[in-house]
Amino acid sequence: MIRREVLLDGLLASSVLPFLYVTLSQGYGDGTVVSLMPFGELSSSFGSSQIAFSDVTLLNVGGNAALLFVFGALVPLRSAHVAALGRVAAVAALLSASVEYTQYVLALGRVVSVDDVLVNTAGAVAGALMSRRWRRRRDADGSAGAENRASLVS
Repeated sequence: MIRREVLLDGLLASSVLPFLYVTLSQGYGDGTVVSLMPFGELSSSFGSSQIAFSDVTLLNVGGNAALLFVFGALVPLRSAHVAALGRVAAVAALLSASVEYTQYVLALGRVVSVDDVLVNTAGAVAGALMSRRWRRRRDADGSAGAENRASLVS
């Protein structure tokens, strides 16, 4: 069991490194733009017929969702305490909000946006939903502990 936990710890750390690199690298702007209105950027992007399904918009939304997808899939496998979707969402939102705050404080020339937190969190929840099948299979095989079974129910 220790080997599995060490492997999952390494995979979790590896899943966060690209997220940190992409979000904490220097942006292209001179100043930091702050967008605190939920769905503000998303509605303006998808509300404009010229940029609604442009490469930039799809890369922004898809990329933000993908950044924490693997993290969201691995966290419940690593810790039974975080197996519930609400807890995965809370951990992902906290991680994402921390990175957005760091972008603001370091003035990296990036857009600090609530929408990024929402889309990152949605990606993590999607990853957790995808990994449910593996958690259930482990549970059915009897290899998971009682605490893991209890957290899957909640």
